[in-house]
Amino acid sequence: MERFEVWPDHWHALQVFLGMGSQWRIVGGMAGLLYQGLDYGALEPVLRAHKRGPHRQPMKRLMPQLRRLEAAAADVLNQQR
Repeated sequence: MERFEVWPDHWHALQVFLGMGSQWRIVGGMAGLLYQGLDYGALEPVLRAHKRGPHRQPMKRLMPQLRRLEAAAADVLNQQR
């Protein structure tokens, strides 16, 4: 398993992103499956589960970080099909 470092300012976003791991919106078509993005309707319970911690970010900082992780993951997931 590859190890990597996560800056403290990004730790909360990573934890929330991992918590949203089963919340992908996926559509199927002639070309196969396409990962569209995360279902943000499930974000509130995930945030409640990760509301404590020394590196918690306010929403205005968390959301851009989460969207960047989502976009990068979608690129990788959609290349693997």
